[in-house]
Amino acid sequence: MEGSGEDNRMAKIRTVDGGQLDVPIAVLKVSGYFSDFLEGSESVNEELDISPFQLVTKEMMEYVVEFSKLAILYKSPNISRPIFHQSIYEVTWPVYAEFADKFDDEKLSHLILVADRLNNQPLLELLSAQLAIKIQKLEGKLEGTEKEKKDQTTQKIREYFQITDPFDSPESEKRIKAENEEAFEMFDLNDDDD
Repeated sequence: MEGSGEDNRMAKIRTVDGGQLDVPIAVLKVSGYFSDFLEGSESVNEELDISPFQLVTKEMMEYVVEFSKLAILYKSPNISRPIFHQSIYEVTWPVYAEFADKFDDEKLSHLILVADRLNNQPLLELLSAQLAIKIQKLEGKLEGTEKEKKDQTTQKIREYFQITDPFDSPESEKRIKAENEEAFEMFDLNDDDD
């Protein structure tokens, strides 16, 4: 992170939980939100208040900063696609795999939302790949016919994301399926057995 004068400038970040962090501007600019906000700014004398972002706690912002420093040192993670792997270590460089692999399901989901809100695309892609691998592992543990596996997968994913009631009523389910008929056909999500 050495080099231009811009790399040495610091900003104070205030988070929703009252936390404060001093972060190099170059590190902040890995996130599109900060990059857009700081575009053309000659100096940052005030603290950047991101407390309106309810998801961005000090802990989550520390993870964003940690990742952003890695992204500057090693460039953005190269995520191989499609993601049909059993481990994040098969998808990207070890330094990024170690970062993504340290989060439990709750923190992973929370950090994905934070990365999305701050428009940190490299972090969002890395964590989404980790989530995809976790979902594939859920599918790999299932037994039965393809139809039974599909039903089990849906239930496991609902449990994983703590979705208790996907539809308010049978009418709501019909309306949503009708509005998204193309997606149901494309991904063969209809309830019929063909």
